[in-house]
Amino acid sequence: MPPFERIDESHFLPAFERGMAEQLEEVSAIAEQSDPPTFENTFIPLERSGVLLNRVAATFFNLSSADTNEALDQIQAEVAPRLAAHTDQILLDGRLFERVRLLYEQRETLGLDDESLRLVERNYVDFVRAGALLSENDQERMQEINSEMAALQTTFTQNVLDGVNAAAVVVDDREQLSGLPEGQIAAAAAAANSRGLEREICSRSAEYEWATSAQFARRSFASRTYHACVFGTWESRRRA
Repeated sequence: MPPFERIDESHFLPAFERGMAEQLEEVSAIAEQSDPPTFENTFIPLERSGVLLNRVAATFFNLSSADTNEALDQIQAEVAPRLAAHTDQILLDGRLFERVRLLYEQRETLGLDDESLRLVERNYVDFVRAGALLSENDQERMQEINSEMAALQTTFTQNVLDGVNAAAVVVDDREQLSGLPEGQIAAAAAAANSRGLEREICSRSAEYEWATSAQFARRSFASRTYHACVFGTWESRRRA
């Protein structure tokens, strides 16, 4: 488990940069070998490359998906296209692909076990699907598309998260929250206060707890309210 209490947002970008630089050095060492390609001098070091980058990415994306903030969102928006470009730089390395291709074509004669054979085949497919067999111009276009897709996917993911965080039920009468724990009600009041509302506001998860409480079931609050999506926020309003 990473020591999250010792990690600051400012650590991530330098860590990503160092991780990418280290992996490129490792991959270049594989591609620049003068020895003929073998499973041991090509696929094994390729599989072992990028340890630091993988650790940084796993820590960052787990944190950003579970407890993001504006700083992490900005880092993700900046690093996503750079990670896409980093992956392209590896998978479109002609020297590296030539070693992969030769081993792929000889795979049935290398005496590999099933797992190693699958690794060779899977890597070859990954290189080809990334554009290793394309012309130089087409590879450049592929890199542009990958960078744009990475940026758009990040924007979409963050927009979805913003929408989920904004989703809430505004409650005019505190009695309507009967059945929820006091801690949940206090959190609802704090959430409302942060939005400039002098009332309680429940997240969608809190609404689920509320909806499953005996008090809610008895009062059939759902039969007297409806949910309307107003500017991306779910509000609970009384029926006329």
